[in-house]
Amino acid sequence: MFMTKRNLNVHIKSRCGKSHQCTVCEKTFGIKSKLKRHMIKHTEKKTCLYECKLCYKHYKYSGNLAAHMKTHKADDNTCEESYEKLVGETSYNCTMCPKKFIHYDSLMAHLRAHSGVRTHTCYICGKSFTESRTLDYHMQTHSDAKPFVCKYCGKGFKNAGYLRVHTRYHENERPFACKTCNKTFVTSSALNLHVKRHVGDRSYPCIACDKAFVTNIDLKLHMMIHFGENPYACELCPKKFLWMCRLKSHMKTHKTKL
Repeated sequence: MFMTKRNLNVHIKSRCGKSHQCTVCEKTFGIKSKLKRHMIKHTEKKTCLYECKLCYKHYKYSGNLAAHMKTHKADDNTCEESYEKLVGETSYNCTMCPKKFIHYDSLMAHLRAHSGVRTHTCYICGKSFTESRTLDYHMQTHSDAKPFVCKYCGKGFKNAGYLRVHTRYHENERPFACKTCNKTFVTSSALNLHVKRHVGDRSYPCIACDKAFVTNIDLKLHMMIHFGENPYACELCPKKFLWMCRLKSHMKTHKTKL
């Protein structure tokens, strides 16, 4: 379902025909605006207007610079100050949270996330999203293609983001640090979960007891204790375990018997 005829026409063009071709790499797009955005990748460094003042890396978008800033240590605040100055020059403020945006379109996309309005729908599974790029990202889950290959182990991934995170494990790169205990993490989502444990943010309460948990997964695992579920079964004997680590320890006892 689409709210406007324009959204339907854009959807049809993006799915049924790709008539806009890049003159550099010959990649094709269904929408001209996506081709224009793609062409930025082929332009010279001068188009990357957002510069980190610590390592002098350049970025095409302010959001990329903001994400990059977090990779520097907490005491390196030059990059933070540079970005704050940039935001202060042209700022669009969210009325529902403290976030600021340099571009009006970025603010509009952010506000859609607050409103819960999801106008971009997957025609395969029906799942909806607030932004078209998020839908494009989701569509990759319906494909078996894994064009992004790890140079260390040869494992393939559906998008560059997954490969980038995977490569961090090989290179022992943990760019996200906790300001409370200095523990580092491979992804920002892992850091956010860790911070919640520090501040006691337990948003998932158990309906059977007074315990509460940081994540829904932790709650589901806890509920198995109440209902007697043990999902990890031994293939050599009838025993079952709540935790995979317990099953692995148990399997070692079979090896010693053999």
